[in-house]
Amino acid sequence: MQNTRVFPKFFGLLSLAMLMTLTSCGSDDVNPSASKDSQDEDSSSSSVKKSSASKTKSSSSTVKSSASGKKVSSSSAKGKSVSSSSAASKKSSTSSKTSSSATAKSSSSVAKSSSSVAKLSSSNAISSSAKKVSSSSVKALSSSSVKATSSAFDLSLIGTCAPTNAVAEMGEKVTWKFTRGEVITVTDLLKGSFKWTFEGGSAPTVDGNVNDLVQTITYAASGDFGATFEMDIDGISYSIPCTPVHINGASITGCSCDADALSVDYKKTPSVEWMVSNCTTEGGKLTYEWEGKSGTDTFSKAFDAPHSGYSPTLIVQNEENTKVEVACSAVKVTDGPEFTIAEPGGSGTVKLPAGVSHVTLEFNSFGSACAVFCQVDRQDSPSGDLDGTVNGVALRGRDYVSEHLPSGSCGPGAVLEFVLDVPATCGAY
Repeated sequence: MQNTRVFPKFFGLLSLAMLMTLTSCGSDDVNPSASKDSQDEDSSSSSVKKSSASKTKSSSSTVKSSASGKKVSSSSAKGKSVSSSSAASKKSSTSSKTSSSATAKSSSSVAKSSSSVAKLSSSNAISSSAKKVSSSSVKALSSSSVKATSSAFDLSLIGTCAPTNAVAEMGEKVTWKFTRGEVITVTDLLKGSFKWTFEGGSAPTVDGNVNDLVQTITYAASGDFGATFEMDIDGISYSIPCTPVHINGASITGCSCDADALSVDYKKTPSVEWMVSNCTTEGGKLTYEWEGKSGTDTFSKAFDAPHSGYSPTLIVQNEENTKVEVACSAVKVTDGPEFTIAEPGGSGTVKLPAGVSHVTLEFNSFGSACAVFCQVDRQDSPSGDLDGTVNGVALRGRDYVSEHLPSGSCGPGAVLEFVLDVPATCGAY
């Protein structure tokens, strides 16, 4: 009885479930139009969305087309219009790019052309400059360069000026002369103007032209005086300092400068001394300059090589600016004995030239005293006369001359100094 009651409940629940299933399936079959309407609504909704998307794209195309400066019609929402507008836009863009490219090429061409013109202009300028330099070296030199110091510009290229005599006396006429340099032509001189300026001269300044390149001036005082030569050519000025002139005061006279030997063997006597003497002046104290250096009345020089005849340069000056150059005796310097008499008498003779000769005695005489002799060839002296000295002893006569020398003059190694006016053959005994 208990089981019978359970089954009816089970079957009741099962029947309810089946009924619900059938109801659900039946609603689809029974209302097909409702399902279609639903699909249409879905389709319509999709079309609206597509149309909205198309409008959005069209609007975007319109904005882009508007940005490109093109007008878009209200029908641009349609596909063809959009496509046409897009194609036009692309064509316009392509045309714009082509135009820009052409413009760029044109600009490049113009730039190249400008560059070519600039190069041509530069070339012409260089050529023109070269012609100017070639045509006139003078014009290429600026006045500022010419007026600069000699370290910046060599004024000798323009010219030089100096007195014809470096030393003159008070009241004596001094001639000044300008000599043109290598960059100044005769034509330049003909068209130029000139001005001389003389320190302490009788004419302080002189203006002139090509006819005034030489001037004569006098001086009333002693000392060193300079001058300046100025020239103007084509508006360019040149100022050239001249070598100064020395004007003497009170005179200096009577000077002599003698060496202690006229010929020496430097291996035996390497040093020679000169002395100045007998100078007179009314111009005050005297000073001496040997070889360009201040000194006393004597000068010494050592030799280490032969010399045919050396004499130092001596300048004597007083307090009145007077300067005189004094000639000093020349000294012959030899390497070893110049001449040698090895044997006494005629077997040991030696031919001596005119002038100073040093003869070394190598034979053993009968003491320190000896005699010398010289014989003259008529081809050297048509009259046969001989005039000279041996160690200061007079040696004068005709054809054949002999003299005795004081004690101590001879002996082995003794050196005799012959001074002859004509060549002669000499010996000793």
